[in-house]
Amino acid sequence: MFRDAQVEELVDSNPCVLRKGELPKMRDKDPTWRVGAVFVRSELIPVERRTFYAVLFLGGLRFGEVSALRVGRYDRNRQPLGCLLVAESYDTKTKKVGPLKTDTPREVPVHPALARILATWLLEGWRATFGRAPGPDDLLIPYPDLRSDADGRTFWRSDTCRKRLHDDCMLLGFRHRRTHDTRRTFITLARSDGARDDVLKWATHGRPEGIMNLYSELPWELLSGEVAKLKVDLTRAEVIELRQAIGAPEFFDTPFDSGRNHWKQKEK
Repeated sequence: MFRDAQVEELVDSNPCVLRKGELPKMRDKDPTWRVGAVFVRSELIPVERRTFYAVLFLGGLRFGEVSALRVGRYDRNRQPLGCLLVAESYDTKTKKVGPLKTDTPREVPVHPALARILATWLLEGWRATFGRAPGPDDLLIPYPDLRSDADGRTFWRSDTCRKRLHDDCMLLGFRHRRTHDTRRTFITLARSDGARDDVLKWATHGRPEGIMNLYSELPWELLSGEVAKLKVDLTRAEVIELRQAIGAPEFFDTPFDSGRNHWKQKEK
């Protein structure tokens, strides 16, 4: 301040001229605060958990159904939306894959937002987590087992997923939720956004009972349209090389900058 005043010729000289070393060194009031000031990668919610949650929330699947999903059960070329074939469920108690709760396999349209998440996961996240590219017989979202021989073949356990969900809700400041609440959330919000109950039921519970339904096939375009009514606000982007993989290119309109590893800003 006095230096500025001297330049402006408001004072003849700067009275605050000090010799080197006359001012005391700056010291932190709490000398230990810097130790915990840096965010570390271990504090992030891992990508495999975020992807698992996305399938629960945006697909309306039960926990065991997601745990048992294989990469080959995901048809990314189906139009207008991709398709998850839900035909099995993993039982944590028996540690075996068995039939569904309803004994009725079903096809679930992949919401455009979920398609984008799965595309990134299969092309980048899966390999980064397990050290290799996934094959059709691999689990879609394996548990990241630390054993070197697991190699992406470990199923998620219901108790493990529940504990992780509780921890992540606490980390984000959300109230306590159950894993199955994700399915309730999907159905509730989809209906609130205008999805027809009689159509949505085919995606969440499979073919309804009744002789007429036994002899009926629901058009895929109709089922996809009802699932797509669920409003999900994610950053809009376009991955040109994934258009076939995600099955809904019209939802994306900005490119991915692979060199800088982020989505480019959408031009207005």
